[in-house]
Amino acid sequence: MKKIVIGFASGVLLSLATGAMAASPTVQAILFPSTINIHKGESTVTLGSNYEVLNYNNSVYIPIRAFSENIGSAVMYTGPDEGSLPQIDVYSASQPWRSTYLGAGNQDGFPFFVRLTPTPQSDSVGFHARVYSTSKELVSLNPFKLQIEITKVGEQQQLVWSTEVSYSEPDDSLREVIPGADSEYYWGLISPVIYWDKKDSSGKTVGTGQYLIQIKPVSIEYGTMGQQNSKTQKIDPDLHTSFMVDIP
Repeated sequence: MKKIVIGFASGVLLSLATGAMAASPTVQAILFPSTINIHKGESTVTLGSNYEVLNYNNSVYIPIRAFSENIGSAVMYTGPDEGSLPQIDVYSASQPWRSTYLGAGNQDGFPFFVRLTPTPQSDSVGFHARVYSTSKELVSLNPFKLQIEITKVGEQQQLVWSTEVSYSEPDDSLREVIPGADSEYYWGLISPVIYWDKKDSSGKTVGTGQYLIQIKPVSIEYGTMGQQNSKTQKIDPDLHTSFMVDIP
């Protein structure tokens, strides 16, 4: 097996593509080619061969970003300031969706419409997915996944990064119910914050330009209170399921 010398910063091994740090202590690790399978329910994701796996002191180290994002978590890296260490934040995927509402108005889509909305962040791009109901009946959502893609805007749209956010019922005995809409409000659910750290899927910082963040088409299965059979609604992308980000 090949050996490789790695710089360690604040005890964090590999994975964040942060670049070399001056005067970092070094250790000798061994390249440890492995197949990494991440099992999520009935599906399996295999990390690509472009991610190096290392063996150091009989412990195996894999890229934290690739691993975290493939189990539905998010990773944020904050570079060191003078006198401080780098900071790595991992946001668990277990955060629940929460109830939310929107002032009633003319909205396309029945009974659901979807929104993708940015949220202020300092070093990364954060955003929420929101699902609102225009039905006057009580409705409940079956588990679903929203796939989100980020592409660089230009003559040729270039896929930069993608992720997904999943909704699952809190508990089989306590199903989430969305209240019926009235003349003032549409009720719905809002996802945990989804973070993009301005890096592409290989961990490299993206260049300057405009980037489009959008939800891909999705089918949502739902139930209406008092009815036994579930129904399905297809949500197609529109101006409200995407937004632009400028990277200076």
